[in-house]
Amino acid sequence: MATPDVGLSLDTGRGEAGDAYGLVTIVPPAPAARAKVRPRDLTVLLDTARGEEARVLFDQLAEDDFSMFPKDNEWLFALTLLAEAASILDDRDRALVLYEQLRPYEDLVALAASEVSVGPVSLTLGILAAQLGHQEEAAAAYREAMDAGALTGSDGARRLA
Repeated sequence: MATPDVGLSLDTGRGEAGDAYGLVTIVPPAPAARAKVRPRDLTVLLDTARGEEARVLFDQLAEDDFSMFPKDNEWLFALTLLAEAASILDDRDRALVLYEQLRPYEDLVALAASEVSVGPVSLTLGILAAQLGHQEEAAAAYREAMDAGALTGSDGARRLA
């Protein structure tokens, strides 16, 4: 059974200032934009405690081991957002898929078209390794993320401090 297609839009005519719940509306995204914006949509749903909607969207994005995401300049960024979602949603099977896909890139920093950074990929690998019960690998990845963050000035790794 196919799941309904969901996307997000901001509605500035609803809700109180700062009330993200009243501002986020589900709308279908344009087909060409799906792979680019969907992980960000997922992050918004998780940040606004809309877990059921986040699960539906995550399941859509995870089809065929996240194959909807082309390996372009935003692929690492998208997969790091998806990896954090897998951890929050406690989806160990998909966490393993993402872990295996991200592992070769652990020395890189994930960027969205060079305007947004989510920090070292090793940080995301640490999150996934911890979820998968690989504590030694998680600790090593966290140490690497802290070192990379210190070198690049990234504050993404400071979340571990």
